[in-house]
Amino acid sequence: MSELARMQAAFARDLRTSGHEQFSDAPGMSIYRELFFNNICGFIDGAFPVCADVVGEEGWRSLCRDFFSSYSCDTPLFLKISEEFLAYLQARPELYQDFPYLAELAHYEWLELAVDVMEDVDTPAIDGGDVVNGIPVVTPALMTACYHYPVHRISVETSVTAGGGVGGIAEEISGFIVYRNSDDLVKFVACNPMTLAIMEHLLAGEQLTGKDAVLAVLSMMGLADNDVAINGGIEILNTWFSQGILLGAAKHR
Repeated sequence: MSELARMQAAFARDLRTSGHEQFSDAPGMSIYRELFFNNICGFIDGAFPVCADVVGEEGWRSLCRDFFSSYSCDTPLFLKISEEFLAYLQARPELYQDFPYLAELAHYEWLELAVDVMEDVDTPAIDGGDVVNGIPVVTPALMTACYHYPVHRISVETSVTAGGGVGGIAEEISGFIVYRNSDDLVKFVACNPMTLAIMEHLLAGEQLTGKDAVLAVLSMMGLADNDVAINGGIEILNTWFSQGILLGAAKHR
């Protein structure tokens, strides 16, 4: 390692350890320490505002400090800081045992940014809007998620007792489709496990018609002959088309 590389590594250790592994006692170092940490916190706070409120300022800053000092990120890109912090939370659940839903809540908040910056990809040519009998084309900027907790209803009021800890949050399966519409706005659509399974079939590239995807899911549930369930699945497909989740039907099978 060159002398320059050694100096850079020592400088970085100083910043990440808040001066405990001091590189220099120059007055300006304290400014650098706070500047770097506050910049990282700015990205994290902006991506996870509900998480920050629920945990509280002291606990949240403690998590941010531990992330800054101990976590080895896979990328230096500023836009990826929130994704790296999410990975940190998923890997360190012992740090927030009073908030067992925190990693799921963080993922729910992160989805908005993730879908917002997704790159558009080429989609098959559209041949009308019959997403039931044709092969549905899913909008490319879309992600799905399923959680053990009702993350969309978690807030300071619902989750934290006066003395800290968990209050009022019971496990409840909650699913979502998150997509960017034609106006470049990110939208969240709540789903149950059945509708998420239909979407997963459409995303799998199996070249199924919309109705075939519905029947495949209902067959696994033992409801393939249930007309009410089939009509419900068909209604979901048409609703997704009206919302812009499905762009239409592919021109060729």
